Amino acid sequence: MTSRSARQFPQPELFVLAFTLLALFLRAYRLAELPPALYLDEAWDAYDALRVAQTGALPIFFPGDYGREPLMIYLQALAFFFWGANDWALRVVPALVGVATVPAIYRVAAELFRETARAKWLGALAAGMLAVSFWHLDVSRLSFRVIFVPLFSALATWTFWRGWRTGRARYFAIAGALIGIGLYTYPAARFIPVTLAVFAVAAGIARLILRARFSTFDWRTALIGFAVMAIVAGIVFAPLAIHYWQHPGQFALRTGDVSIFAAHDPIGLAENIIRVARMFVDRGDINPLLNLPGRPALDLLGIVGFWIGVVIALTHFATPRYSLLLIWIGLNLLPTALTVDAPHFLRAINALPAIIILSADGLTQVWQRVVPRFGWTPLLLSAIIFGGALTCRDYFDVWASSRATYDAFEGSLDATVARVMSLSQTANVIVPVSIYGTPQMQFAMAKRYPQNIPFIPRSPQSSAWFVTTTVQRANIVVGPDGIFIPQPLNDAQIARLKTLLKNGQPIKNKFGDGVASQLQIDNTPEYIADIQPTHRLDARFGDAIRLFGYTLTPTTVTPGEQVWIALYWQALRDLNTDYFLAVNLFDARGESFAQRVAHPALDAAPTSLWRRGALIPDAFDLRVPADAHDGKYRVEISLLDRTAADLLLPLIGATDRLSLDPFTVARASVNPSAIKNPVAAKLGEPALISFLGYDLDRAGESLSVILYWKSERATPQDYSVFIHLLDASGNLIAQRDSAPQNGNAPTSWWLPGDLIADAHAFILPPGISPGRYTLALGVYDSASGARLPIFDANGARQPNDAWRLPIEIAGR
Repeated sequence: MTSRSARQFPQPELFVLAFTLLALFLRAYRLAELPPALYLDEAWDAYDALRVAQTGALPIFFPGDYGREPLMIYLQALAFFFWGANDWALRVVPALVGVATVPAIYRVAAELFRETARAKWLGALAAGMLAVSFWHLDVSRLSFRVIFVPLFSALATWTFWRGWRTGRARYFAIAGALIGIGLYTYPAARFIPVTLAVFAVAAGIARLILRARFSTFDWRTALIGFAVMAIVAGIVFAPLAIHYWQHPGQFALRTGDVSIFAAHDPIGLAENIIRVARMFVDRGDINPLLNLPGRPALDLLGIVGFWIGVVIALTHFATPRYSLLLIWIGLNLLPTALTVDAPHFLRAINALPAIIILSADGLTQVWQRVVPRFGWTPLLLSAIIFGGALTCRDYFDVWASSRATYDAFEGSLDATVARVMSLSQTANVIVPVSIYGTPQMQFAMAKRYPQNIPFIPRSPQSSAWFVTTTVQRANIVVGPDGIFIPQPLNDAQIARLKTLLKNGQPIKNKFGDGVASQLQIDNTPEYIADIQPTHRLDARFGDAIRLFGYTLTPTTVTPGEQVWIALYWQALRDLNTDYFLAVNLFDARGESFAQRVAHPALDAAPTSLWRRGALIPDAFDLRVPADAHDGKYRVEISLLDRTAADLLLPLIGATDRLSLDPFTVARASVNPSAIKNPVAAKLGEPALISFLGYDLDRAGESLSVILYWKSERATPQDYSVFIHLLDASGNLIAQRDSAPQNGNAPTSWWLPGDLIADAHAFILPPGISPGRYTLALGVYDSASGARLPIFDANGARQPNDAWRLPIEIAGR
């Protein structure tokens, strides 16, 4: 076998070259159109890369979108510089990184199996299998930083192993440099040095136990090599390490959020391990972003080779290369085994090179034993043709045409943003902040308005388009001359727009579904009038953000109602931090009643997207609790840096919190003498609630029922009200159950002596016959369903704990 392999033509290096070119073709083919749209995370990178290309600024860390290391964004900025800001230029960087990983895996595989005659052929097979891997192909065509991890993992392991084998310090130094650079790509790269360190410790232990079988291990080489590698890696990583030291919260912005131990529905570790194992049997990642949902991580030949390789590696664990491969796979599958949504291909991708190498080892060992006389060429060609055909079908046909894929990449949002930018070439377009604040929209606008101050208040034109998926108070106008903030919509304008949009023009996605609406507005400049905050001010939070105005309305509310607050922000510089807006409601005694913490603009405009001079509207409702006392209330706002232990951004010339003008809370008066149908009933033993009476009116096909309650004492739990419509025979023909005031006045908020007017709209069954009916009503515990006992004025308990109201329903 050895002599025949040595005489074969072509040589394995030529196969590697061919497989590299195949990988280039698969990763470049239709790259401008597949994937079908920019996903949220890709748009973040695109926006930041464009800012780097436009300004030349090189931040060491990009805190938006849970934080991102800079290497990918720098390279994409370079691609934008040469080829312009477009989807192809954005994705060509990860595609080329994916291509480079093909020869890299050949190098590490051939190095690991150097002592065997099949080393280079095993490496060539691994390179081909990676080239046609659906898993690697999919991630290579996405603008996700994680694609760097397999490349640096393979290169660092290759040079480390050469240093381990030869004892030469320069290879350890190169490995350290590669590890240090890899730490600028994606958090999973932190597992590369961990993997090598665990292997070294395991090798040392094995040397002590299995001295003869592990004779290649040398303590002096290991210690010197690791010292060199650690020093070089530390020097390369130092700038980012210093940043993490200064901003410790940014080191692990999202790690705890995805842990199985922090999940709302706890997942057992054993169950997750089984899910991860099944990715090499019958069921892989179900996320359409990363996979054809459920497709295994490898094709059939790869799966067979992998499990054969696992068995061989386990039975030869004392052999250094197999212990390294098993440690490499085991450690780097932990990020998906210990987190939700397992198996998750992104979190497991650092294990991919070792998985492919182990699979290639299994296949070559079987081939060498079963059909040695045919040489290696048939194995390589059959494996790559078989795997490549499946991958091409599954990716470019099935996955590419799938509706699930389109939806996962937010294709409908992409269609909406494209329509906005098209219309804004010639007209003003009003866009709700929920669309404006998306990274996809920010990237599109940054290409159109590259100046440092793109948000320019201008005189409105008399004609505009309103493009929306939902009508909101706060909007942005994008037009041919610039971008500005319009006056917030009032209730009447919102209601009118909702009515007009029923006949608006639909915006359709590629499947022909309406995903948004557009409405042409003529001669109604009030919709796009320049902003006029009711309160002008100049409140500056550090050197970062200015609040130049706000509107708070109404100035008098009742408990349970909402106040509407509009804030108007301006970025004083380019921001690279996501600040959170904290809103607190205080009464006159300083007691906190309500709090809201979110990104500005309804969570739609993270501050890390703001550029110097940008004007940002922020509008939201703040509910006054139903148990709020009468009196003056004030709203305090502050900005938090959650990457620095919720540090408050200082407010220049004042405290860190800004108080807005107070508003008044006054309870709506209920006049018992004005109740149309007075009742004297008590609910509970002893009485919790008094039922004072009701008003009843018919409006079309519904009954308007207002129930009047009085709180006799504090009610610890929440109760619901039931209203049953019974016919003359006592049969239930309709019902309504809800908390008081449709949930706006839960009984746990009631204070002793409170009078509550509780309105219910009771829908009558279609075609109900005129005649005498009965409304049976009462109150029950929302948790247990047990009804409160109800008693009349004489103390008699009512049947079924329901108060019965006779009513007459007339014909229409």
